[in-house]
Parts: sequence; structure tokens; C-alpha cells
Amino acid sequence: MVWRVNLLRTILLILLSTSLLSTSVFPVLVDKDYLVNLKRDLFCLMVSYNSYITDIEISGKYVYLVMKSGERVIYDDFLEKNFEEKLSNGDLQDSMELIYPLDFPTNIATNSFDPGRVRSYEFLKAVYGKDKESIESKLTIVKTSLGEWKFNNENNAASKFKEALDNAHSLILNNEGIKEFVLPLLGTYVFRKIANSNQLSMHAFGLAVDLAPKRESYWLNASYEQGLKLLRLYPKQLVEIFESNGFIWGGKWAHFDLMHFEYRPELILKSKLFEKSNNDGPWYVDNDIYESYKILIDYIDKKLANYH
Repeated sequence: MVWRVNLLRTILLILLSTSLLSTSVFPVLVDKDYLVNLKRDLFCLMVSYNSYITDIEISGKYVYLVMKSGERVIYDDFLEKNFEEKLSNGDLQDSMELIYPLDFPTNIATNSFDPGRVRSYEFLKAVYGKDKESIESKLTIVKTSLGEWKFNNENNAASKFKEALDNAHSLILNNEGIKEFVLPLLGTYVFRKIANSNQLSMHAFGLAVDLAPKRESYWLNASYEQGLKLLRLYPKQLVEIFESNGFIWGGKWAHFDLMHFEYRPELILKSKLFEKSNNDGPWYVDNDIYESYKILIDYIDKKLANYH
């Protein structure tokens, strides 16, 4: 009888230790799909921020991007998070988990599908400024055909903003009806936090613009039906202009923000290259991509050769 009690105790201890390990900070072995997405995310980040990311470092299961400042920004902290926790404490993996759709929507998204609304603030601060003083030192006055606006000058953000706004102006000249979706501009840089949040707005980094504010534009102020009505009137060409310059649109979020565009070139690049692809075959999808980025692709493969 004693041996049975001891055996049962041993089994319980094993089960308990296994359970503790599975819920600890130590991740389980990565699977193929995870590795494919990891490589794609690193690729899109390193292409989109090629002057800011200098290397990849691996410590156990943790992957870091090494910035030109010497800082290391974690890719995946392997913490289980609900949607609200991702919004307040997202890492790079969380921020790129949902692929931003390039197709124009016919309905408001559902089930908290908010691609790009989760952000790695650690990464943003490493590139665009850590606090109000450092962010403002990186701002520039952008002179556009629709006025002069403050925007962050790092990583081509200001020049891409100018191109988008100038092209939006040309669109208005060809179609007067689009003017009501662009003007008046609510603004770009404002150092503030997101409503009902402790995190900085993308406006605080000088990386966002709000066009032609309407009450129906924002999910906190409008019903689903009001947002949907405005969405179906929204000019597709206007959205495409901003997306072609590395901006994502809040109109593609379940928590819709139809006046809001923010500069996230890594998300647009991931969409262009990998939105329609599956995880069969090489992670970089095709030979054209490989030939264009051979050195970087080979480097990522080499760095992650023993990552499992």
C-alpha cells in the first residue's frame, strides 16, 4: 500500500512540475509556423528600418533586434496576454501578429481584429524618441500642398507623409467630392496618451495624421452602423495613397478610427509580401524576393539556423 502512495505522489509531482514549466517564462519548443513568421517579421522590420537595426541576437529562446544605439529590443517575450494586455504591453511579435489587409473593406472588422493597433513601444522609442524632449528633437516642419505640419523625420516618415498629403491634394483636384474626407486636417503631432490608456498615442511620436474628423469616424463616439455607413462612403483611392507610402488606416480596425493614418512601413511590407502566402515552401515565398534580398535572407537563416 505504501508503494502505491509513493507512486501516486511521484506522478503528482511530475504532473505539477510539467504544469509549472508550461506556464513559466520559458517557452516551449517553437514549431515550423512560428519559425516562418519569426523570419518574416524580422525580415520586414530589418528592411523597413535598415538604418536603425544593426543585428539579431539570440539568448536561449529569446530573439532580440540590436539597434544602432546599442539597445536590444525583444521580439517575443513569450508571455500569455489578452487583447488589452497586448495593447498596453505589446512586443514586436504581438504588433505584427495580425496581417494588415490591403483589400478595401466592405464591412467593419469584428472580434478585435485591429492589425497595427498593438504596438511595441520599446521599439518605437528606440527609433523615434523615448520622451517628449527627444521626440520633439526629431520633428521637422513638413511643407505640403495642404499646409505645414510637424512630423517625425526619422526613418523617412516625414518625406512619406509629404508624398501622401501632396498626392491626396492631387486627388482632390481631380475629384472635389474627396475633399470632405481630407479637410480640415485635425493635426499630426500632439504629445498625448491614447484615450482611456496609459500609452502614448502615435500622434505623440509625430507619426500619425487625422483627416477630416467626424463623430462617426471613431468607435468610442459612434455605433457600428454609423461607422459602417461612413466606411462605405470612404474613398478607396485615398487609403491606397497612404498605404503606398507606408501608412496603415484605422478604418480597417474593429475598433474603427476612420480619420486616422499612422506610419507603419513594416506592416505594409509584410502585407505586400506575405498576406496571400501560406507556410509551405521557403519562408521568403519566391525566388524574386530571394534575388532582391539574398544577403539579408541568408543572414536571417544563418542566425536562426539553430533556433528551435
